[in-house]
Amino acid sequence: IKYIIWALFLAVNALAQGPSSTLHTDRPYYFSGEYLFYSFCNSKLPADSVIARVELYSNDQEVDSYFINMVSQCGQGYFKLPFDLPTDNYNLSIYLYDETDFLPHKLIDGKISIFNDADINRLKAEPGNNHHPPNESKINNDTVVTLLSRRQSGKITINLPVTKEKINRISVSVRDHILYASPEGTLQNADIDSVPTNPLNSIPFSGVRKVIDPGPIRNPLLFTFDPTNLSFVGSKVNADEHFNLELKPFYGSKPLSFLDYVGNEIQINQSQKVQRASIEREIRIDSSALDHLRVYHQEKQINRLFKQLNVTPELSAIASIIKEGKPSSYIDVQDYTIRGTTVDLFKEITTNLKFRSSGAGNFNAKMIYEFNGITKFYSRSPLFIVNGRATRDGNFIAKLPLQEIAFITIYSDYEFLEHLSPMAHGGIVFVDMLDPNYVLPDQYALPSIRIQGIQPPIEYPLHPTFFDDKPAIGSLLFWSPNVPIDDDSITIELMSGDIISEYLVEVVVYLKDGESKIIRRKIATTTNVN
Repeated sequence: IKYIIWALFLAVNALAQGPSSTLHTDRPYYFSGEYLFYSFCNSKLPADSVIARVELYSNDQEVDSYFINMVSQCGQGYFKLPFDLPTDNYNLSIYLYDETDFLPHKLIDGKISIFNDADINRLKAEPGNNHHPPNESKINNDTVVTLLSRRQSGKITINLPVTKEKINRISVSVRDHILYASPEGTLQNADIDSVPTNPLNSIPFSGVRKVIDPGPIRNPLLFTFDPTNLSFVGSKVNADEHFNLELKPFYGSKPLSFLDYVGNEIQINQSQKVQRASIEREIRIDSSALDHLRVYHQEKQINRLFKQLNVTPELSAIASIIKEGKPSSYIDVQDYTIRGTTVDLFKEITTNLKFRSSGAGNFNAKMIYEFNGITKFYSRSPLFIVNGRATRDGNFIAKLPLQEIAFITIYSDYEFLEHLSPMAHGGIVFVDMLDPNYVLPDQYALPSIRIQGIQPPIEYPLHPTFFDDKPAIGSLLFWSPNVPIDDDSITIELMSGDIISEYLVEVVVYLKDGESKIIRRKIATTTNVN
C-alpha cells in the first residue's frame, strides 16, 4: 500500500485591511475539550517585545486568561477548552496596557464558536450551507508528495505571493477538509487607530492596600516578593490606597507576597475587572458543523482516548530560575537527631539566625550580619518563606516541629541583600517542609495573591501524537504559528495518520504594512494498491 498526498490549488485571497490586527485560528470552530491555537500580529506595535493579555470569555464567564510575550509585533498561544464548556459564541480578546495609566487597550476582539455535544438536540442548523468550498478545479502538479508507507512524513512547498522582505510572519494550519467543510472563519481582522504610546513590557497588577490598625508611621511604599527568583518589586500607594505594580515577567501562575515598607499589618485586594454587559447572542451552526458535532458525539470516547495532539512544553524557555547568591547556611534538618522544635535545633548549631526568648514561651527571630568589620543585628525581622509563602512571624517558625521540616536555607549577607532590595534587610530564610503540600496558615502569613503570568511556551509545529500500539487520529494534522521562510517559499513537513481523508492547507501571510494574504490548498491521503 502506498499513501499519496497531492495538492490542488484552491485560493489566494488578499485581505487589504490596511494597518490592522490579524488573528488566525487553527480551525473555524471548536468542540468542548479540544485545544484552540492562534497566531496574532499587529503592524503598529513596537518592533521590540511587549507583553499582552489574552482572554477567552463569553459575557461575564471567563474561560481562561493569561499574558503572552509578543516579539516583532507578533505572538501566539493556545487554550485547552474544558469538556464541560457550554455551547456559546465566545470572544478571544487581546489587550496591551499603557504604563502611564495601566488601562487596557484592545487590539482585537475575535469571535470563536464553541459547541458542546451535550447540546446537540437543541442546536438547529441554518438552512443550507452558508459557506462554499473554494475553487478546486486547478491542480498544481509541482507539489505532489508520495508517502511510501503509513505515517511516513512528506514535504509540501508553497510559493509566496510577495518577497520575504515584506513579510512579518507566516502561520500554517492543516485540518480535515471533510469534517471542516467550510474554509471560512479562521482569519479575523480589526482596524486599530492607535496603540499605547508606552506599552508595558511587564505584567500589570492593580490593587488596593488597607492598613489594619495604622501605627504612628504611614509610608506609601508597597512591595511584592517572588520567592522563586528572590525578587522584590515596589510601588507607591496613592492617597486612596490604590496602587499599580509592574511585575517582572514569569511563566505560569504563582502566589506573590505583599510587604508593607514599615511593617504595618495590611490587607491586599486585587482591583475588580470591568463588568461586561451581558448580551444574549443567538447560537448559529451550519449543517456541516452540526454533522461534524454528531460524528464527534458518536465517537466521543474514541476521540478522548486517541485524538491527541503532541503538545510539549518548551522546557528550555521555562526552566526554573536558580536562586542567585550563596546562602550563609544550608541545614538538612533530618540529618540531626535532635527532637523538638526549630528553636531546639538552633540552640545546638551556629548560624546567623538567632531566636531570643520574649517571655511566656515565645520567641523573637533576629539575623546577624557583618559589614565593614562590624557585627550587628538587622533592625527588621527575617523574612521566612515556608513552602513558597512568606511570614515575618519568627515565633511561629521557632515552634515548628523538627520532624516536619526538610531544609532551612539562610541568606544573611549584607551586600547580597542590599542588591536585592531594602526590603530584604533582615535576612531571608527558606523553610522547606517534608510535606510539599503543606500550606502556611493564613493567620501567620503575609498577604498573598496568586497571579497569572505569561503562558508557558510549547514546541511547534504541532501534530498528532503517534504511538506504535494506538491509532493516530485527529482533525488537525499540522499547526505552526510562525513557519520559517525561505527566499520565496515555505516548506512544511507533516505526517499522515490512520485516517484516509482530505485536508486543507491554510497559509496566512502577515505583511509588515498590516495587510494579510491567505493561501489555501487541498491535499488528500488515499490508498493505492499495486
